Amino acid sequence: MCTIRGPVGPPLSVGTKISDQPLNAIKHRRMKNYSGRQLDAERTYRRALDISRTDETDNAIQPALLLNYAGALHEVGRSAEAADYAERASARAGQAGDQMILDQADSLKA
Repeated sequence: MCTIRGPVGPPLSVGTKISDQPLNAIKHRRMKNYSGRQLDAERTYRRALDISRTDETDNAIQPALLLNYAGALHEVGRSAEAADYAERASARAGQAGDQMILDQADSLKA
């Protein structure tokens, strides 16, 4: 079986529609958090956000990190905060022209 590794998320196998890739990447990220350590994942992403900030804004933070943090927040039941960070990820991805992150953020917000 031939696989293709996308820029974010699990390998794609032959027969996986490209339109399925954002949803598959979100599921893959959530599966990594599901190992019973969702709170650890949330804290780790929070620390990464804090380290990445150079000022009071999110301008220096990669959109994928914002999206991963949104997913971790969602997994620990903090949906309102998750939606806020997914929106931030979407805005940063739009500025960077990163369609994959835009699609994933939209899937998480839905």
